[in-house]
Amino acid sequence: IYYILLPTEEKRDRCLAFLRERGVGAASHFEPLHASPFGRQFTDGGRDPLPQTTNLAARLLRLPLWPDMGEEDIRRVAEGVRDFAARL
Repeated sequence: IYYILLPTEEKRDRCLAFLRERGVGAASHFEPLHASPFGRQFTDGGRDPLPQTTNLAARLLRLPLWPDMGEEDIRRVAEGVRDFAARL
């Protein structure tokens, strides 16, 4: 897994849309276990027991990466991230 951490959830979502418009299959990274349907049954009502984990999960963006990824794919991902970062 190769990921980047954006400053806010809103910027993560904007970056995700920006990359997808350019054919980059990025994705939000993961849902913390404590926030999953199974994990919520062990939390104290609506209180978030792990606010830092929740915050980081909301800001992570997973970039595409696979063993036989070609130069063109690598360039498209890198240029997409660079172009989005230039807009921040």
